[in-house]
Amino acid sequence: MIAQEGTEELIITSSDPNGVKDEDISNDAVSMNLMYYRPVAAPVHESFEGSFLPKGWDIVNTDGGATWQKTTGAAKTGNASVSISNFTYLQLGQKDYLRSPTVTIANSDSAFVSFHVAAATSTNPSSQNNVVDTLQVLISTDCGKTYTSVYKKWGADLVTRSGSVRNAFTPANSEWRREEINIGEFINQGEVLVAFQNTTGNSNNVFLDDITIRTVTVNPNLKEAGFLVSPNPTDGAISVQFYPHPADLTGIYIYNIAGKLVEERTFSSGAVPGNIYDFDLKYCPAGMYVVKAVFKNKELRKRFVKVK
Repeated sequence: MIAQEGTEELIITSSDPNGVKDEDISNDAVSMNLMYYRPVAAPVHESFEGSFLPKGWDIVNTDGGATWQKTTGAAKTGNASVSISNFTYLQLGQKDYLRSPTVTIANSDSAFVSFHVAAATSTNPSSQNNVVDTLQVLISTDCGKTYTSVYKKWGADLVTRSGSVRNAFTPANSEWRREEINIGEFINQGEVLVAFQNTTGNSNNVFLDDITIRTVTVNPNLKEAGFLVSPNPTDGAISVQFYPHPADLTGIYIYNIAGKLVEERTFSSGAVPGNIYDFDLKYCPAGMYVVKAVFKNKELRKRFVKVK
């Protein structure tokens, strides 16, 4: 039993097999390293600026070849990131995992994994039948025994520099792309391990930075009413929030107490981009205002006070 966090060596020995003296004691012991860290609460943010590997993170490198490593040669933020040198990694199809600590996401309303990625290929990424590097994001709810893929990109979908790169790729700051993945389907599982899997195609290097695992908990008042205006009272700036996503919303209209329209935002069918909409009413005089949210089959109203 491991009593504290960290890496421990597990040693298993045997003696007197079948109740008699062992004539070959050379195989009476086997050992392996075990890593144990308690689950951590979200959010988890790692930009690889400190020691490597960060606490609770690990790497699975079954072939003992090239694998994920810290680099100060490129970064989206700060001075460091992680990369894998596919450009010189000759063994095709090898899978290397960079794995997060186990993160608790239970009792939240939604959960997300985000990161910055930079990648290139040594051949035309749009060419047919190319052997290319593949990046997957995998979720495990059983400490890495099994995985579910939630993100998979390769070739033209993965690269952040167009065209082929004939030497080892190092990205400029502008050659990174932010990705965000909704992992809300795993909330009921309680705890998740996030793995970044590189499958090499001996194409070119892949970089990761600013990995974040976060949860979102909806304001109980918003969850109950489905519609919230905050802050209230306000000095001018307000957010109009909806829960869940207001797919049938056609417009948001703000009126003063005399019924005059002072702000509006309308949406065409199927073009409601989010759940939160910000308005700045600093130019309006103090007083009572009404927000009217118009849906295809209903209207909702909320009052708020502007204090100055």
